[in-house]
Amino acid sequence: MLPHYKSVWSEEENLGKNVCKPISSWSSQNWIAFTIGHIWKQPSPNKIDTVFICNPDQPWELYTLQTNHGCAIVHLQWEGDGMGFITVDSKGIGKIWHPDKNLVNIWTCSSTIDIGEGDIIRCFSWINSRSKYSIDVEKLFLTKDFFKKFSQIKNENALNGIAHGQNGFIIVTSSGLFKIFLLQDDNEPAIFTTRLGSIKFNVLYADICVNENGKVCIAALTDQCMVELFSITCKENTTGLELSVDVSPCIVPHVGSNDQDFINFKIVDIKYISIGSSDQVLVLSKSKSASCVQVFEIKKEQVMLHPCFPRGQSSQQCADTCVCLKTFRFQHNIKSMFVTNLRYSNLGKSKDLSLSPKLVMLDEGGGFHVYSLYNWSQVVKLSTVQLLQTNHITCASFSPCDHCLFAVLNNGDIMLFTLPHYSICQDKIKVKNLVNLLQYSMVEGCIPWDVMMYFSSVEKNILDQSFQTFLDDYNECNAFLQNLFNNSFWNVKIMFYRLYKDYCGVVESCNIMLLHNLYYYVVSRLQTDKESVLMDTIHKICSSNKEADISKIFPLIDTKDTNIFLCSDTTQRPLVQWVTDYALHFVRLILSKNHHGQNWRLALKYFDPTCFLHLRQLLLLFHIIYQKNFKLPHVHPVFMTMASSSDITAQLFKLVTKLHQISTGEAGTEVGMNDLPFSNLPVLYLEFPSHDPKSSILSSLNVTSNKIDEYQLQLKSDPWEYIHKTALENPLSMGISTVNTWLRQIYDGVNFMPSSLMLSEVVKQCCNCGCLTIHSGHSSRVFNTLWKACWERKCFCGGWWKQVEWHI
Repeated sequence: MLPHYKSVWSEEENLGKNVCKPISSWSSQNWIAFTIGHIWKQPSPNKIDTVFICNPDQPWELYTLQTNHGCAIVHLQWEGDGMGFITVDSKGIGKIWHPDKNLVNIWTCSSTIDIGEGDIIRCFSWINSRSKYSIDVEKLFLTKDFFKKFSQIKNENALNGIAHGQNGFIIVTSSGLFKIFLLQDDNEPAIFTTRLGSIKFNVLYADICVNENGKVCIAALTDQCMVELFSITCKENTTGLELSVDVSPCIVPHVGSNDQDFINFKIVDIKYISIGSSDQVLVLSKSKSASCVQVFEIKKEQVMLHPCFPRGQSSQQCADTCVCLKTFRFQHNIKSMFVTNLRYSNLGKSKDLSLSPKLVMLDEGGGFHVYSLYNWSQVVKLSTVQLLQTNHITCASFSPCDHCLFAVLNNGDIMLFTLPHYSICQDKIKVKNLVNLLQYSMVEGCIPWDVMMYFSSVEKNILDQSFQTFLDDYNECNAFLQNLFNNSFWNVKIMFYRLYKDYCGVVESCNIMLLHNLYYYVVSRLQTDKESVLMDTIHKICSSNKEADISKIFPLIDTKDTNIFLCSDTTQRPLVQWVTDYALHFVRLILSKNHHGQNWRLALKYFDPTCFLHLRQLLLLFHIIYQKNFKLPHVHPVFMTMASSSDITAQLFKLVTKLHQISTGEAGTEVGMNDLPFSNLPVLYLEFPSHDPKSSILSSLNVTSNKIDEYQLQLKSDPWEYIHKTALENPLSMGISTVNTWLRQIYDGVNFMPSSLMLSEVVKQCCNCGCLTIHSGHSSRVFNTLWKACWERKCFCGGWWKQVEWHI
């Protein structure tokens, strides 16, 4: 394990030396929620029931959530979509939390449920938390089709008998009760209960796993030296769900062993895992002098029955058995045991051990032991982290792609580690494995930030090869897959560019995402088949025809009897103005001679040819609208008043076409300031950003550097002066300058306009690019509701929103 950074609490929030049972959980959207479980020094407002939410890419900034449980939180787990989580306290009260109005620093409780009903919750799992796809090891190197590499799991919703899309969770209580909670629209869950076995017992600890057959498998620690096993099948009937329980043989480790060190031992941790078609239980036991991990497989075997118990015609019966597959013994006490969370199929045909499920164990000396769950070989050389020799890990969570481990130490500090690939793995295979994980994240809808974190620790040539292979594979996909994964693809490219510290690439990618989303927003509003045919025609012409004179292209398009929605829907009129205004900003920014004294051609490195292609398509569409509907009032850019709408779109189309030709390397094309439409207007634009507009871990790490960084946890929000300054540098602002220097003046990155804030308004900021926009506007401010609603959940760049405080 390679430590990357450590975050420590400030002097005011010093935790002391002991924390009490912290919990952590890592979501598929790259958010981490964790608790400390410690009553902090007064007058700190953070208590035993406080949940901290952080982005591991910016570990210095924490968002606090006061859950008001009133007692310690014992379970914390994200939902499958990664944007909601549940907290369960020691009294069995559960609360489900979601971002309030899509703001990740403000959370609201959508439901409070008495889960335990007076009983203690020993184990919790979301029904929809398992992946929809497993990594098909057999096909990883045989195909470039994303979906063929990742086999869809038979039971997508985790449990047989659960309706498609049904959300809920399952629990095991200390008295041996198993419950399924199916959440309803009215927040009153449907509850189905059964008992594990026929004898009452006390469950000390439990772990849940759902296997490929849709059965719930449970390992329950009912004694310090015994683990009892159960499997539960769900069937749908007229009244709801029918639950049937099967009891498997219990596990008592070290039975029949002559090992004197384990005459007296106790079980300290258990994990139930499903590896393909094999159900396995990992048992960590500890004695005074040693620790031991045993792997048991539950499978059906033919058992010879005693003649006193004949069954049918045969004296043999197929029954569950527990077989010990492997035993790991350690001289140092194992403090923690973790299992990676990716699912795999066809492991028997694995060609390389670097991509397989792994077991990670941490000993008291700070040493990490990593083994493959496929063949139990050691896949990473034993590594020791010196920082963990004085402070041990009390809880940890694996990232969505299994390449990072977020850990809370016993003094409350947090650390982040990466899981290296197998040391003898060939570079070619290592590159393919990494690219496969990036593609898996795109299919699964999770953010592969942890894979990028690993890239920061590899050699430069591995990084370069992986980036090129990722691009080549994506370009070979058909158009449907490219459109389906467009935003995910550009988000991955942005993360690559941040590793390279190529901020031109970051800005270029944000521009493409913005224009792509603009274009497909317009396409999504099409209402008739004729409109769809028209857009297909526009796309083909703009892709193949380099003609800059729009009057020569217009006759090629049959617009007879085609009524475009923008002509009749007046609510869409501001969209036309914003896009036209954006195109004007676009070309003036490129041709302006103000940015760093550069030749304007150098500014093209901030823009991909795709940007110009999308702009040409939109401008051509708008020109057709104006030609077909003369009654439509003229729509001008913000600073334009002297030209008709048709003239504006025609001139912009000509200039954008020339820039498109130059960006594709076409010789003989020239353009200059004299080609700018309305060039008599003042240039109100800033220079292009030459640095990362929003600092992040990926931007600050050095590739192949072994240095561990340290950050101070920040519980207070950034001052408005800093937020205002960084927002002006964000790539989505397109460089527009403020009209004045007042701190109440922002550039609204969603509505494309400078805005002076009023006292009653609320501002939100993108956590990724730093873009600012007005979240809750004054009654006198007018927004395009349809357009604004497209970006309520996420920013153009794919980042999440947070609310910020501002003052004059």
